[in-house]
Amino acid sequence: MDLLVSTLPKDLVDPVVVVVPLKWMRPIVEKYPKAFDILIGNLMGDGQFDTYDLLKDNYTDANAGEHATTDDILGWARATKDMMLQERPDGKSWDFVRKNTPPDVMMGFDMEIGNDSEGMRFIEMVESLPNVDNLVFPIHDSGEGVTGLLTFLGGNNLDNEKTLRFRGGSDLHDAISIGPVIEDSITDWIDNFNMLPKGLYKIRNLSDMNLNVGMFQATINYRKLRI
Repeated sequence: MDLLVSTLPKDLVDPVVVVVPLKWMRPIVEKYPKAFDILIGNLMGDGQFDTYDLLKDNYTDANAGEHATTDDILGWARATKDMMLQERPDGKSWDFVRKNTPPDVMMGFDMEIGNDSEGMRFIEMVESLPNVDNLVFPIHDSGEGVTGLLTFLGGNNLDNEKTLRFRGGSDLHDAISIGPVIEDSITDWIDNFNMLPKGLYKIRNLSDMNLNVGMFQATINYRKLRI
């Protein structure tokens, strides 16, 4: 199911939403949590290169996938593999991760975020939401429909690497406005989280999601599916 995490904006029929997919994460978390921890760490920082005594320059010249070459992306994946092999030399964890991780995740790293210790927090969240496929965060200051979607994608909420700021502010880009969080199980995660690299989120409209929003709006084209 898709889980609405925060309140809907009162004045928008079909707001833009930030979607954090959890479904692909769950099999990896359940079978190889340490490998998942490594994967998330490399998506959000470069500190694990020192942890595993690897030289980043031997693998990739890019800090983020958005402007990386194919060689840089392959190098990032090879570094992730080598770290997992240090933890499990038989290669089973890496084989499972590469088969179950979407390609856009592998190409969506931003190691300049610096949050390479976030893997365990993701694991705790995924384990606490065993039936949730996607977290859905409505954007309160975005507009709606296709126009709202295009405005959001061209606005200041994303930096040059397409990294999204969840809270706080910076000279590069503004934090999104998601309204009050209504899902207690992720309160700690969202309170302590800062930024998401492009591999860990998608931008959609609310009407694209598997949500029964009839209680909020009884107007157009929402998919009213039971969850």
